[in-house]
Amino acid sequence: MSKLYTDKKTAKREYLTLRALERVNFPVTYAYFLEANEKMLGASFVIMEEVEGENMRDYVKHLSKDETINFFDRFAETLVILHELKLEELDLEFLAAPKDEYY
Repeated sequence: MSKLYTDKKTAKREYLTLRALERVNFPVTYAYFLEANEKMLGASFVIMEEVEGENMRDYVKHLSKDETINFFDRFAETLVILHELKLEELDLEFLAAPKDEYY
């Protein structure tokens, strides 16, 4: 699967983020390749693993109430793990909040 981007900065940011999360064993789609040269296809692109499955809305509509609660509990736990990751350790300083120069 490939994804086209409107600008190479966005493509590079997504590619580097996916690769960094993969290095710390966070469950993300594997990004194989970044092409930032917009002259190739008229846009920057990332080639990544295609993951089979349903989107979240379609997946949960077939679950029982208990299964749905369990699903969202696990989803919330995954988000907690994601937000506990240290940007400095992932070498993703570009994701840090900008410094408030007036504070």
